[in-house]
Amino acid sequence: VLFRSWGSKGPPLTRRPLLNPDVKLREISSLRLAFAWAEEQLLPELQMMEAVVSCGVLWACLVVQALRPDLSLLIRLNMGLLQFFHFWEDLPDFWTLLDKSLTLPRTAFATTSMLLSEQVHAQIGE
Repeated sequence: VLFRSWGSKGPPLTRRPLLNPDVKLREISSLRLAFAWAEEQLLPELQMMEAVVSCGVLWACLVVQALRPDLSLLIRLNMGLLQFFHFWEDLPDFWTLLDKSLTLPRTAFATTSMLLSEQVHAQIGE
């Protein structure tokens, strides 16, 4: 079976759909503001979460995990390592967040290309 049926109700609804996530995420201009955004917008949901899966916007997942280090994180990246990352002066802090995340026992990290794995290794040695 390739597809699982959601039944007559259809797939679960997104709690807060973003019509254009790039526009919303571009408003965040630093990791400091990213932490403030996550605390303001996601804190109630963060208390209920047990895991974050996929991490299409990796920096947002890393911020969430920094706020909740006990949270399980499954990172699966295609080529979007820095997708929606628009605050280049904070890039060294991004690598530090990724390094800390990869050392946590509840983090799993997978890439779809050797190039991406080598880039992460070159930056943080993991």
